[in-house]
Amino acid sequence: MGIDSFRILKELLRETSLLTGSVFFQTATQILARQLKADFVFIAYVKEVGRDEMEVLGSWKGGKALGSWAFQLPGTPCELIYADQGVNWSDIQVGGAVCVNESLRNRFESARDTNYEVFIGVPMRDSNKQLIGHIALFFEKPWINQAHQDRIVELVELFSYKVQSELNRHFLEQERASTLLELEKANQNLERETITDPLTQLYNRRYFARSMQEAYSRFNSHDSRYALLVLDVDYFKSINDEYGHDIGDKVLRQVSSVLLANCREDVELLFRIGGEEFAILSQGKYVPSTLQGFAERINQTFRSTPVEGISNRVLTLSIGGAFPIAEDRSWDSLYKRADSALYMAKEAGRDRTVIDGRQ
Repeated sequence: MGIDSFRILKELLRETSLLTGSVFFQTATQILARQLKADFVFIAYVKEVGRDEMEVLGSWKGGKALGSWAFQLPGTPCELIYADQGVNWSDIQVGGAVCVNESLRNRFESARDTNYEVFIGVPMRDSNKQLIGHIALFFEKPWINQAHQDRIVELVELFSYKVQSELNRHFLEQERASTLLELEKANQNLERETITDPLTQLYNRRYFARSMQEAYSRFNSHDSRYALLVLDVDYFKSINDEYGHDIGDKVLRQVSSVLLANCREDVELLFRIGGEEFAILSQGKYVPSTLQGFAERINQTFRSTPVEGISNRVLTLSIGGAFPIAEDRSWDSLYKRADSALYMAKEAGRDRTVIDGRQ
């Protein structure tokens, strides 16, 4: 029985004209399988030039869609399409297509457990004539005559131009998506750099001001509670003078490590706001006594953690804390109260915490 190539091609173009991406490839394989009575149809592309791995974009087998998957070329009939030396004596090459008209089970390991008798592979190339993929059709029944085979090959080759066009668009979309992802990552990295202290990898003073403003706005509009701790390394200038700035930098990084180990990422924001001064903006539900305990745990951890290069002194922190109050006119009011509490801790002998208990 012959096939009406023009009618089938017309249906293929009509049914896929408005489709793109995976829907296009899946619909195309379904129509080809139904109209050509093929038992297995798929559209695949070369994942990477010079490699044997193929990516299937759409497939139809036994009346069901198989979707996308990958396979290795070696040991499959599809390998003939990409062979440098063409095809052997038992294969027929029609134009650029490859046809195998004998039992595939005896020749290809991948078909050993199938009943496929016939394979047609139609290559697709880019504008530089480089092979970029192929359309594969498998049949369990052998051909009745050569003319029938030729009409199928001609039809699939004509439709392959439409598939190539969509494949090129698919590649461009992938490239565009990859470029956008790279740009997004680059922007995120740039944003991170602008708000991060390079020495400690904590947030910097710029982001501190932004975060404090946001917290202040939430407090005014939703009564969202928060607290601020300001920390200072005791006698840091003398550490720099005695041990040098490299050791001083190690001390600052140690503060960062202690803060990261004692704070919750989803509750506290950590900042280095200048020199040896750090800040913790917490969304935790603290009262003065629990905020005091939290600060003391941080100081105790820092006090008991040695810094390489310093062996004859104990390092400590002075810490001041405060809560927002209704009388605040800006976030800076809270910061000034916490900073005043820090000053009181230093005046009282350092190595301690003072909390402004107003709430």
